[in-house]
Amino acid sequence: MTERTELRDRLAQTFAVEFGERLQALGRDLLALEAGADGTAREGLVGSLLREAHSLKGAAHVVGQSEVGVLAHEMESRLEEMRADRTPGEWALQPLFDALDALTALGEPAPAVPVELAPIIDGLRASSRPAGPSEALTRKARPTESAAGRRPTGAKRPDPSRP
Repeated sequence: MTERTELRDRLAQTFAVEFGERLQALGRDLLALEAGADGTAREGLVGSLLREAHSLKGAAHVVGQSEVGVLAHEMESRLEEMRADRTPGEWALQPLFDALDALTALGEPAPAVPVELAPIIDGLRASSRPAGPSEALTRKARPTESAAGRRPTGAKRPDPSRP
């Protein structure tokens, strides 16, 4: 095994663990925000969500998980708007929960049904800018009932951009 291959494998393993931890944190904080946090508590939760989405975006791009990176970026954009109070909090949460469910599905080791990311991305964008068609990103994945507290089990995910 070459040094490069070993590094890639270690990064993929680290990402799998980090991915699960970040999904748990996102789920926990979204549920707390949904429960009605306001003022300083709301600011703290939105800040925590922003950091988790930003870190997930960066880690995903490092290991070639472009779909995860794109979805985390869109979540981050929505959260930036919430932090600046450019979007109302309550109704803006459902697209974030939808994105979290899609991320969880993307982390499944043996996807069974396609997950259409374009409608999820459009939902995240809908409150602040005109809805438009997103790049049609799909991948086979299992639907989930709730992303909160779930961890992906696979260490390696295929890169859909590679043939």
